[in-house]
Amino acid sequence: MRISIILAHPDRQSFNHAIARTVLEQIARNGHHASLHDLYAENFEPLGHHGGNHESASNGWIPACS
Repeated sequence: MRISIILAHPDRQSFNHAIARTVLEQIARNGHHASLHDLYAENFEPLGHHGGNHESASNGWIPACS
């Protein structure tokens, strides 16, 4: 089985990171393949400001409603 773990916490010493490491180890012990996606380490941009077709306000935020 292939499993994807998504993590979004800025502190690499956080409890969230400890849980993710433990989960990865256990998944491997169970014979499965897991990939960890640390959104902070990957510089993930949640608002999609990478040249997408989003209509945004002048402050850079994407409006919640049209």
